Amino acid sequence: MHTGAQAQESIARRGPSLSPVADTRILMRVTSSYYHTHAIAALASQYCCVFPDALLEDLALDLSPHPEVEAVAVVDRAGRPRGILRRRHVHAMLSRPYAWEVFKRSSVLEAMEEAPTVHQETHYLSVFADAREHIYGEDPRYYVLVDDSGRYTGMVSTRDMLVYSYRRIMEDLSLARTIQQRIHPAEQEIHRPGLSCLTFTSMSQGIGGDYLNIRSYRPGTWFILMGDVSGKGIAASLVASLLDGIFRTYRGKEGAEGLLTHLNAHLYHLFALEKFLTAVLVVAREGSPTVTIYDMGHSYLFLIREGRIKRLKTHQSNLPLGIHPELSPVANTLTLKEGDVLFAHTDGLTEQHNPEGATFSYDRITRAVDAWDGNEIRTLKDLILHEHLTFRDSHPQEDDITFFLLTIYPP
Repeated sequence: MHTGAQAQESIARRGPSLSPVADTRILMRVTSSYYHTHAIAALASQYCCVFPDALLEDLALDLSPHPEVEAVAVVDRAGRPRGILRRRHVHAMLSRPYAWEVFKRSSVLEAMEEAPTVHQETHYLSVFADAREHIYGEDPRYYVLVDDSGRYTGMVSTRDMLVYSYRRIMEDLSLARTIQQRIHPAEQEIHRPGLSCLTFTSMSQGIGGDYLNIRSYRPGTWFILMGDVSGKGIAASLVASLLDGIFRTYRGKEGAEGLLTHLNAHLYHLFALEKFLTAVLVVAREGSPTVTIYDMGHSYLFLIREGRIKRLKTHQSNLPLGIHPELSPVANTLTLKEGDVLFAHTDGLTEQHNPEGATFSYDRITRAVDAWDGNEIRTLKDLILHEHLTFRDSHPQEDDITFFLLTIYPP
């Protein structure tokens, strides 16, 4: 009885075998031998071959019902490759005036071209490095794969490499999306004596550079940090994840100013102006109507009071985080009345376009506020999102959307 490893070794020793393709004259298919997971052979998509004495006429007829065959190897009787035939080139050659009469009795060697040969177990990254300069060519570059004995086992093209790379990127993005959703949940909600806060986040590409979190560093005091990292996509999401790590591990002894100074130092020294963060930090205290606001170049702050929405202009504005090595954040204070709502959002909410090219306006947010009954802030959140979704209709979400609603009431 063979073990699994012995069976694999047996397959490898036996090597590839050739078998005729059904309903064809000369076309054969190779049965590939064992190879490792990271071998270039794992990407192969072409396995057909012909012998050198095969005729172009027969090859053209064999290829006709098999559109999936884009290239064919020419191998000798021992199975060793001599070159390749591209489907496109064969048909182009035979479609010229009088070409069929001239070449139909010619051997496939008339259309054969050379192609680089690679051992089937070569790590795919090594082949990718060679293929990089050929990736943008009009025709794909083919690599002929061989086993230890130099026998043909298949072909890999630069198109196969692109498809493989795309799949890997999609898998990585899916994993990154899952990780970021755990770091930045779509919603967070707190209800404490005297205050409630509801947050919402939606990444346009599943991952992005918006950041929003709520944390209590001391009993009864809550920090709400919302920011927008410059740029989009994976790079911005990595910076947002860094921010989350700092925000979660900050001990709070130096207060809000210490947190902002700490974030600024990390961003500036790590990214040297390549990445920065516009942000707003709100400090709310249970049982207190006064909130402290640190506007770090963000400015999308609004007060909803008695059914009306008003944009807040903070008296003291600060540089975005990561712009300058030194930071002395200056605070603003705002006293809320019962039923007031502090509303802040990132630019993705209002820079959205609809299919006609119009931009989402604050009139629609006003419409949501007008329709709100003034009770649950969750209802207001749903009304804002309804206006946004109705506006953009079938148009895709263009940027990350993040906002929070903070309200106070008698404890």
